[in-house]
Amino acid sequence: MNPLRVWWRALHPATLAMGWRELVLGSLGLGLGVWLTGWLSRLTLGDLNPWFIAPMGASAILLFLLPTGPMGRPWSILGGNLVSALIGVSCAQWLGNGIEVAALAGTMAALAMRALRCLHPPGGAVALTAVLGGPAIQQLGYGFAIWPVGVNSTFMMLVALLFHQATGRRPNRLQASEALASRTPKPMNSAPIAPMPAADRRRWRPNCRARRAPPKISALR
Repeated sequence: MNPLRVWWRALHPATLAMGWRELVLGSLGLGLGVWLTGWLSRLTLGDLNPWFIAPMGASAILLFLLPTGPMGRPWSILGGNLVSALIGVSCAQWLGNGIEVAALAGTMAALAMRALRCLHPPGGAVALTAVLGGPAIQQLGYGFAIWPVGVNSTFMMLVALLFHQATGRRPNRLQASEALASRTPKPMNSAPIAPMPAADRRRWRPNCRARRAPPKISALR
């Protein structure tokens, strides 16, 4: 096979096991979640700038389209975004706002999320936003982790949970059913064994002659 064709096929991702119903519901929930999160955050934070951050769009994809994945769980979005925000603000205050600092913040955020079992890819974007977000975010200091990151993440998580409950797409039940299906052994489709030819049976026929039992010694009277 052509090596270029093999390399090109390796770039294609695996097919996602998602039906049209799940795709449509998840997409509608994504739009509803972003709109409600932005509206509630604006009501809560008022004129605070910024009142909504862009990484929430990536979090919405995981929460609404991949709710059974480990990166779309409630602890993942809350823990991942908050930890990444704290690390990003710390790097910005101690080391400055250069691109090398942003790279360091993203690396440390990934390690921290993995250690705390809250790996959430948008958390990397939150860490970079804390470093490269400009004066409006730098003025917030560590408050950036509470608002808008904490407020946005909480509202997004609550909207996702209510949406899944209303549409019958419960992540815990789906995850349990998928885990049970993966553990159920599948039947083996074994081909029938062909009978051994007569010549081979005569050649490999074991010695079936019964051994003679030793004679019984009668007790002397």
